Amino acid sequence: MEMSYSQIFEEAMSLCFQKNAEGKIIPNPEAMGIVGFCFMKGCGTAKDEEKAFNLLSMAANLGHVESMCNLAQCYIDGIGTEIDEEKGFYYYKQAVDLGYIDAYLGLSMCYMLGKGTAKDFDEAFYYCNKAVDLGSVPALSGLADCYEYGIGTIKNLEKAEKLRLEYNKKMGNI
Repeated sequence: MEMSYSQIFEEAMSLCFQKNAEGKIIPNPEAMGIVGFCFMKGCGTAKDEEKAFNLLSMAANLGHVESMCNLAQCYIDGIGTEIDEEKGFYYYKQAVDLGYIDAYLGLSMCYMLGKGTAKDFDEAFYYCNKAVDLGSVPALSGLADCYEYGIGTIKNLEKAEKLRLEYNKKMGNI
């Protein structure tokens, strides 16, 4: 039986902070990251961007890589905090350095749009291509854009069309 968002939220909430045998409170970064994401998106609970930011910050600072990626989005978009594109770029880079696939596309977008770093279309293409190589389906669309418009690579409409077709198939659009 599949759990609902509310059930996932409640279970993760109960695991965020637990006491060990000595009574010391031990944070659970994975559970904190899940709850932070739920607050960020309003999944299984009311949306609360400030709580999302605080929990994702704690989890990221405890080394939870998925939370680093979500925290980067908070900083880039001003979710629960002031916009700080440099910090957003920093957390995407940290998550990439730890091998988190979704962060590659985020870092690519930072380079493409000049968020938290100088615009660098070659780097944007590199990280988007790397995300596709690692299996990111959403990155297929970004890579298609790179080929269609010649962003960081030579324009190749045939390659762009193939990537868009692959993306749409994997997303169930066709």
